[in-house]
Amino acid sequence: MRTGLHLVSHRVDPSADIARLVADVTADALLAESLGFDVVMLGHHYLSGAPLLQPIPLAAHLAAHTRTVRIGFGVLLLPLLAPVAVAEELATLDQLSGGRLVVGIGAGYRPVEFDAMGLRFADRYRRIETGVAVLRRLWSGEPVVVSRADGGEEAVRSAIRPRQPGGPPLWLGAKTSRGIRRAVDLGVSWVALTGRGERHLTECAASWRGFPRPTGEAMPGERPIIADTYVAHDGSRALERARRYARRPRGSAEPDPDPVLADRWLVGSPSQILERVTRWRDELGFTQVVFRLDWPGAERAEVIEGIELLGKQVLSALSGAPPAQEDVRPYRDSNAGPTA
Repeated sequence: MRTGLHLVSHRVDPSADIARLVADVTADALLAESLGFDVVMLGHHYLSGAPLLQPIPLAAHLAAHTRTVRIGFGVLLLPLLAPVAVAEELATLDQLSGGRLVVGIGAGYRPVEFDAMGLRFADRYRRIETGVAVLRRLWSGEPVVVSRADGGEEAVRSAIRPRQPGGPPLWLGAKTSRGIRRAVDLGVSWVALTGRGERHLTECAASWRGFPRPTGEAMPGERPIIADTYVAHDGSRALERARRYARRPRGSAEPDPDPVLADRWLVGSPSQILERVTRWRDELGFTQVVFRLDWPGAERAEVIEGIELLGKQVLSALSGAPPAQEDVRPYRDSNAGPTA
């Protein structure tokens, strides 16, 4: 089973030092690579209340500082982007990374982002479907018909192609049966997300297996899940972290939040984490888990501890091999001071 790390590319303090943030996220990517993680992933939003590094330029930066780890988005808000432009940007990024790009996409859920771009929030799913079609055609060298300002149409091609034949893998994040069906119809990997509990996750996995595939198309080989993870040396300490950082489910009236936290997020010691993820693999069919440790307001030392616990005590058991021992080049930024 492959593993990934969702990087902390944001801060909750509006006055946070952005150079320090760049240094930290780069150091985390290098640490993940040295421990044997398969992929590092980045989030995407606009108009956040505090600094959030934009994922496409940040991915290019990480590609220059890493050697083997794949670099992806978890997820890129494709409906907010111009499909032709993003197709060429991602093709360039795949070349810069040596073919290490993974493109996770999502619909978005904040109307303010669509308003700021002059787009209709209600069009986000249609824009995903159109966007995926444009990416695939341009990456494969096929023409795309675009509308001109004068009302006419024109077939265009892209001269920049990705390093990976046909383009990077496409993953679509979805939490509902309708969203999962959209992933099936588009022929892309469905990205499962934790946060609604084990029963909901099991039902979603059953939906993914049950939907008929388009004629002649095989099920995508990757079955990823992005899991909000609260890990510590022992389960009680991990649960204490979840109490501090996890968002309480909206409308929850549960007097004891601990069972809710443990059900909706990946909470526990390394052995408890391993047990649950192994069940996801064996019973639900997931082939890759991406651990998300970007708890809002978390201490830097806690994030590093979590990465190391997962890398040293969970990854090797899931992959069946010891973590890779690469010649890691520590990242140094003169504007940000020494890395942790």
